[in-house]
Amino acid sequence: MVAKINLLSRLTPLLFVFAPFLAQSNMTVYPMAVSINNQGEGNVRVISKSNEVQYIKATVFRIDNPSTPQENEVEIKSGDANHLVVMPPKFALPAGSSKTVRLLRWNQSKREKLSR
Repeated sequence: MVAKINLLSRLTPLLFVFAPFLAQSNMTVYPMAVSINNQGEGNVRVISKSNEVQYIKATVFRIDNPSTPQENEVEIKSGDANHLVVMPPKFALPAGSSKTVRLLRWNQSKREKLSR
């Protein structure tokens, strides 16, 4: 048991050396935060950093009680017109390319809503 713990304590620094390489993303979403305009539209660009085709599926989450200990993410069903809609919801992203994704809010709300 002591030998296993000793080995683990010796390998822990290696985890910190290799973690940045394991955590690198092979796509970028720009901008990370989007405001929806008066027409109910917003755009983001998804940029591939991969050498292979990536198949992407967007999922929208409503954020209840943001910035509080009770913060909660609730998945929104695809096509729910009362919330944010992502167009296209699924797409293929060829290696090294980019794609514009539209965010649409069909029903305008009088209060601000947060989504992820």
